Amino acid sequence: MAIKPILFSTPMVQAILENRKKQSRRKCAHQYWQHSELVDFNDNGCHIKVDKNVTSKYQVGDILWVRETWRQGKIVRFDYKADYPESINWVIKRFWKPSIHMPKAAARIFLEVTNVRVERLFDISEKDAIAEGIIVIEPEEAYISYDKGVGSYATARGSFFSLWSSINGQASTDANPWVFVYEFKRIDKPTNWPH
Repeated sequence: MAIKPILFSTPMVQAILENRKKQSRRKCAHQYWQHSELVDFNDNGCHIKVDKNVTSKYQVGDILWVRETWRQGKIVRFDYKADYPESINWVIKRFWKPSIHMPKAAARIFLEVTNVRVERLFDISEKDAIAEGIIVIEPEEAYISYDKGVGSYATARGSFFSLWSSINGQASTDANPWVFVYEFKRIDKPTNWPH
């Protein structure tokens, strides 16, 4: 077991806090269609064959501390952008610090990796797209769009692809890359965590 940082955007931090997000897909550093001998296809999808050069950043059992957009607090020690409505964030945007610079002492969200697998981006199921934390629009049974100018999607997968494109770019979505799928559960702060 290792303790490692992981970056999440503000909407995804909100999804974790609301118990909607249970998975995260991250593009593989090596794209396996160039190395098809490393991939074993079966009824459960694909699995990486043993190869020292192909490893995922996070392993089952790892503890992840979430880096999120933050700032030094006025009343409390730290404030988090995910806790404020967008209308307020717009006013105080110059005070927020990027998630990459968040110190360990500011971490408030901890995740335990429960499963790791590899699949192509387009292989995501409706159930897994919802587990990525996308927002269901009630009662229309539609899903939020992360695209500018698009109202909603009829499927969770469509919504997820708009989210992926908003983070990684449309070209990344079109490429249908191999991704690591990290499944996780939220846990308490580890003992002896820096204050």
